[in-house]
Amino acid sequence: MSDMDGSGADSGVSTRMYVATDVAHIVMFHPDDLEHAGAWPLGWYGERFVYPVESAAGRLVAWGTTSDGGFDLRVTHAPLCTREERYAGPRWQFPYTVRHGRVYFDNTDGLPGQEQMADVRNTESCSVALPNGDYVVTVTAIEGAAEPESAAGGAAALPAYVVQFSPKTGPAVPPAQFPPQLPCRRDMVGQDACRRETTRPAVEEVDFTRRYPAFVSTNVARAGGSFTSAGEAPLWTAVSDRGGRFALYDAPFVVAAHLVPGAPAILAQCTGSHGTPGAPRSYTFRAKTAVRIAAVDGSIFEGVYEKPRWSGLFRRQQLLKPEGALDAVRIVPVAQIEDSAEVVTLEDVRDQVLADLNGQGPLSQKLGGQATFEALRVVAMDRGDALANWLLDVLPLNAADRLGVSVLPPHAKLAAVAEAYDALCL
Repeated sequence: MSDMDGSGADSGVSTRMYVATDVAHIVMFHPDDLEHAGAWPLGWYGERFVYPVESAAGRLVAWGTTSDGGFDLRVTHAPLCTREERYAGPRWQFPYTVRHGRVYFDNTDGLPGQEQMADVRNTESCSVALPNGDYVVTVTAIEGAAEPESAAGGAAALPAYVVQFSPKTGPAVPPAQFPPQLPCRRDMVGQDACRRETTRPAVEEVDFTRRYPAFVSTNVARAGGSFTSAGEAPLWTAVSDRGGRFALYDAPFVVAAHLVPGAPAILAQCTGSHGTPGAPRSYTFRAKTAVRIAAVDGSIFEGVYEKPRWSGLFRRQQLLKPEGALDAVRIVPVAQIEDSAEVVTLEDVRDQVLADLNGQGPLSQKLGGQATFEALRVVAMDRGDALANWLLDVLPLNAADRLGVSVLPPHAKLAAVAEAYDALCL
């Protein structure tokens, strides 16, 4: 293919291709390099603890387009042509190693993973043959819409991105923290700003004067986590029929292992539901705030609170709630307690967990193919509280222990989950 402005012949590879994306990302890879990701979860390529590792190893190039749609790419060994340089926007350099004589461009559907949706080997039109070796890959966004000739469309239109391959000759190119955003606009710059993860959910205003619908779940998660519940409670009775089918997702629930005064609990919100005919419907919840139960005080039926009913005159006993109703509870904040001295260190627990995940330990066996993915997550952890919360999510704890440990201060929490992990390893 010749240089686009007619100034001279291109050298080496130069080809055009079209990639359509509905996730606003474009990736370049060879599937044989990413076989280890075959069981990793959807979207793994965008995780801050994964992308820099895969990029630095020269196995993955990925960037964000900032919008869905179809994008023309020009892949070349040559410099940008005069027209491309005139309308060039953000650009980014990536390290990459060609190991199999070919690379594929894709919209992430063909990335190896638990939910892989396509095989890129079936789309030769989006592949390029290249000599094996180490390269510096420069991706430049082009604002073709600003050029009248390109805005009219057709074969002479500028590409949305130019992808240049240059043999690596100097120092290693540092990997981006995330797939950088490269909008096709000259007035913008590329960004890979690291989104800071936190294990502490944002503090939300909680109304401690009201009564909440409550139920028991064996799967309830710590604050900041998520969980599912199927057949554990008649959840729809928490809302009125007049609220419509989305009313359930606006209703706050108190979820605990035991509905008794003093028990730790979670204020949670339903975020979705699914099911199959003949089976209990499954509901997903986001665990928002840790609380304690102050009292079990009546019931809620079809969105209406009912006072507790009592029997007897001298030895009064509270009657069971009406059939199909949920318990109503009052809650109080979790009292802050003084932390203990550091019993175990982040480094000691992390080393033990990594040996497990990268070997044949109990967590590795439980997580299966995702163990290597979780190992990358653990490697990136620099706070004991983050590791403690991760262990709370993956250890086979009962709901009462999980909630009880989750409200402990950081040193005490890490010590408690480390003890539970040691017991699992025996």
